[in-house]
Amino acid sequence: AVPPEISMTGEADPSQLEGFSQEASQQVGAAKRAEMGQISHPFGENDIYPEPDGSTLKAAELQGGHAPGAKKLPVLGVPADMTAGLNHSLAPEMKKQLGAKQAEYSKEKAAFDSKVQRSKADSHAQIQQAEAEAKDKQLNQQAGAKAEVEHLRGEWKSELDAAEADYAGQAGAAAQQKKGEINSVRAEKEREAQKKQSEAEREATQAYSKAKKEADGKHEEEKAKEEKKGGFLGWVKDKLEAVVEVVKKAVTFIFEGLRKAVKFIFDKAKQAVLGIIELGRKLITTLIKGLGTLLKKLVSVVFAKFP
Repeated sequence: AVPPEISMTGEADPSQLEGFSQEASQQVGAAKRAEMGQISHPFGENDIYPEPDGSTLKAAELQGGHAPGAKKLPVLGVPADMTAGLNHSLAPEMKKQLGAKQAEYSKEKAAFDSKVQRSKADSHAQIQQAEAEAKDKQLNQQAGAKAEVEHLRGEWKSELDAAEADYAGQAGAAAQQKKGEINSVRAEKEREAQKKQSEAEREATQAYSKAKKEADGKHEEEKAKEEKKGGFLGWVKDKLEAVVEVVKKAVTFIFEGLRKAVKFIFDKAKQAVLGIIELGRKLITTLIKGLGTLLKKLVSVVFAKFP
C-alpha cells in the first residue's frame, strides 16, 4: 500500500515561510531606507553664524590735535577819523600778526588732518580684524557642528544597522525553527498514519489466514464425512459434485465474512489515518501562521527602535 502522506499544499504549503520572511524583510528594509534618507538631511550645521551684538565700530578718539580757532577782539568806541588813522598806522603790524596766526593755523590743520587719516586707517584695520575674527569664529563653529552632526549620523546609522541585523537574526532563527517543527510534525503524523495502516494490513492478513484455515478445515470435514459414507472410491464417483457444492457454499460464507471484516478493518484504519493526516496538516498550518504572526511582532519591534 502507498504510505499515507500529508498534503503540503494550500495553507499547509511550507513555501509560505519564505514568503512571510521576504515580506517582513522588505518592510524592515523600506523603513530603514526611509530612516537613512532622514540621516542625509541637513540639520542646520551649514547655517551657523555669529550672533550680532548690536554694537557699532567707532574710530579712536583723536588725541593731541585740534582745529585752531580765531580769538574775538573786543569792540572799541573809536571815532571814525581816528579809526582811519589807526588802520593806516597799524596795518603793517596787523599783517604781521595775521601772517603768524595763519602759519600757526596751517600747522595745526596739517597735524589735525594727519590725525584724521591715521584714525581712519586704524578704524579700517580694526574693522578688517573684527571681520576676520568673526569669520574664523563662524568657520570654527560650523566645523564643530558638522563634526558633531556627522558623529551623530554615524551613531544613528549604526543603530539602524544593528536593529536590522538583530531582526534578521531573530527572523532567520524563527524561520528555521518553524521549518524544523513542521518537518517534525509531518514525520510524526505520517509515521502514526503508517502505523495505523500497517496494523490494518496485519489484521486483514490475520483475518485472511483465519478464513482460509476455516475454509480448508471445512473442505476436509466434508471430505471426511463422505469417505465414511461410501468409501473413498464411492465418494469420488458419486459424491464429488455434492461435496464441492457444500464446500463452495461454506467457503463463500467464510470469505464473505472475511470481506466484511477486512472492509471494516480498512474503513476503521482509513478514518484513523485521515484523522491523523488532517491533524498533522492543521498543526503545520498553525505553525506556518505562527511564523507570520511572530515576524509581524519582530517588525513592530524594529519600527519601535527607529526614531
